[in-house]
Amino acid sequence: MSRYDILALIERLGNADELERRMAIAELSETGADSIPFLLASLKDSRPNTRAGAVTVLGAMQHESDEVSRQIAQLLADPVDAVRRSSQDALAKLGKNSVPLLEQCLQDTKVEVIAGSAIALGQIPNCVQSGSDDLLPKLAELMCYEDAFVRRQCAITFGKLVSDLPRYHEFLSKTFDHCIDSGDFQSAEEMAAALGETGTKSNQIAAILLSALHRGDERFKGQLLTVLRRLGACKTVSNELFVTGRLLAEWIRIDAKKKKCAQ
Repeated sequence: MSRYDILALIERLGNADELERRMAIAELSETGADSIPFLLASLKDSRPNTRAGAVTVLGAMQHESDEVSRQIAQLLADPVDAVRRSSQDALAKLGKNSVPLLEQCLQDTKVEVIAGSAIALGQIPNCVQSGSDDLLPKLAELMCYEDAFVRRQCAITFGKLVSDLPRYHEFLSKTFDHCIDSGDFQSAEEMAAALGETGTKSNQIAAILLSALHRGDERFKGQLLTVLRRLGACKTVSNELFVTGRLLAEWIRIDAKKKKCAQ
């Protein structure tokens, strides 16, 4: 495809008609590496639809390039929500190659970038294996972040990433119980949200959540009921000794070090 044809398709990305934009995205997704420089330039276009369309095409191409990932990641801070969501989806489609960059973005100062990075990480298969040993601790610490949206997205992603790692389910349940005991219902909500994403069928964990239903306000109880529905209600109620919520990240680091030493 010629340079002229590529630029004509990119121009259609900014069209007011959604069908026209979708057709342009589909055609551009088949153009190959020759269109990438033009698409990257379009990420700085003043029209949100053009930026969103260009980043969607780049994600569909799944081109393995640090520069492509880096420029897409910059749109996590875009002022337009649709563009931010498109960049999250694109980075997720790039898969494991984007994990190190997304992990770095978790340390950004912008709320949109942190939350967007967490959302993208939660959509990448085998994300934990592609990240550093500090990926899960970073997410755990962000579950106590000052911004509610960041807290919830990091909690959801954490739960997804550890769904096949039962030892982390125990860490979460212990942290949840400590938050309840200390009256930190805000953090307890995030721990419960993470547990809900794990899909664990542990009677013990469900019992811990059930035992907390009589505490906190109605919103907190509603959150617990939502999580319990996701996990499947359990009749067993048990009590254990639990540790401070802030130590969740440290537990994960210690566990990782133990695994390394055992290898």
